[in-house]
Amino acid sequence: MTKFYDFFSMLLAYVFRPFYHFISGLGIPGNYILSIVIFSILLRLVLMPSTIKQQNGMAKQARLQPKVNRIREKYKNYTGADKNQLIQQDTQALYQREGFSATAGGCLPLLIQLPILTGLYGIIRKPLEYILQIDSATIQAMKEPIKQIFEESKGAVSYEQLYIIKNFGTIKQAMELPADIVSKIESLDFEILGINLGDIPKDISAGTVSKLIVLIPILAFISSALTGLVSIIRQKKTNPDAANMQMAGCTVLGMPLFSLFLTISFPAGMGVYWIISNLFAFFQTLIVGKTHSNGKVIARMMVEETFVSRHEEESWKKVKQRNN
Repeated sequence: MTKFYDFFSMLLAYVFRPFYHFISGLGIPGNYILSIVIFSILLRLVLMPSTIKQQNGMAKQARLQPKVNRIREKYKNYTGADKNQLIQQDTQALYQREGFSATAGGCLPLLIQLPILTGLYGIIRKPLEYILQIDSATIQAMKEPIKQIFEESKGAVSYEQLYIIKNFGTIKQAMELPADIVSKIESLDFEILGINLGDIPKDISAGTVSKLIVLIPILAFISSALTGLVSIIRQKKTNPDAANMQMAGCTVLGMPLFSLFLTISFPAGMGVYWIISNLFAFFQTLIVGKTHSNGKVIARMMVEETFVSRHEEESWKKVKQRNN
């Protein structure tokens, strides 16, 4: 499992590291949180084509809905036990002819982000290794002055580098460290509003973390639910019949619950990324809804289909003329 995390983390670190070093070089407070914010926005921009594709799919589904309704009307008075199966078969055949996938969208954005979340988890869990690029021997040596913490806390083993950062004052007094290592670690601003990004919200009962940390899972849940609700409301407004339970369950309930679990169980830095990502997705949905509305997409489809139809017709006439 460690190798699985490390693989994505190493890949993601090549992208994340330049943001951190650039912001750190400017001497801006909160360099780590700002790096996460910029990184989150960049990833959302990279995923923009997926959002547009999902919107185009919704428009195409809206255009096909009258044909789907005619299929249902066809079997309206049919009393056979296989009625629903026949409707489904004819609907799937229609989708296949039109090149439309009814399963597109829904939970797909979440599946796309899973490798990113996996890599980001490793980066936040091991900032000394992936961001500051401190060698493993030095990291292991720094554990010695606080070995009692690792013996008493089960979670310390999984998040040893975060514990090193949190207790670096004690470590620095207990051992001699190269000046560049000290400078690197002390320049790492790992807090926001008094919340240590390495702390885990579920540990709040231990009294060792800021109470404000509860805001992270709450905001993650709300931002995810808001984005999901906007998507479903827009779909119901433009095409009521297309708002199926599969997509509604995933976007309105599944995603927020996943967000809640994720941000309660993992370091606060993960929660910050998730909140920023959700908020950006919310505005992204509104913007794409305007620039790629059902009416605009359908109009473009009709123009393209007309062009293709005329081209095929002209090609057929030329073939016919040659044969004559």
